[in-house]
Amino acid sequence: MTKQENALNEMKVEYMDAAKLKRPERNVRIHTELQLKELERSLKMFGQTRLAVIDEDDVILVGNGMVEAMMRIGMFDVACLRKTGMNQEEKYKLMLADNRIYGLGHDDSVNIQHLLGEMEDLDVPGFDSDVLEALAVNVEDMESTLEGYGSLDDEDVEKANKGNQNPDARNIICPNCGESIWIQ
Repeated sequence: MTKQENALNEMKVEYMDAAKLKRPERNVRIHTELQLKELERSLKMFGQTRLAVIDEDDVILVGNGMVEAMMRIGMFDVACLRKTGMNQEEKYKLMLADNRIYGLGHDDSVNIQHLLGEMEDLDVPGFDSDVLEALAVNVEDMESTLEGYGSLDDEDVEKANKGNQNPDARNIICPNCGESIWIQ
């Protein structure tokens, strides 16, 4: 059995009192008030969805912001994964990797829009409700709205052609509305 397979077999969830967990001497993530408030909203809505990772001395290696948000709303029973046998450098690497790797992904706006289109309640932690409402526009409605955008009707085409035939005509753009106007 490899070291990784052995580690997976030994993983057990422990429940720890948040007040007994220790902060690392140097946490690599700064948790803003906005982030903590959104973590609180998420915890209230869904409960704890990720494990905190702690070492043999109960130092939080992964999940400091989550634990802080849990304490702020009175949730003190923290589900943890205890990682033992790591030297200090390995602990630092875990802390750095966990915080950095999740930031490397990108939102898929098309799939987000499709999910939002299937939802009635747009109260989603981490998102501004006004932004979600704008994104939740039904795809068919948007397509029909955009269908004629940028196309000219026959009258507009005729006006443009007349202006182009007159050598003295000038085309100017209105600085207020951006409309193209032929002056003859």
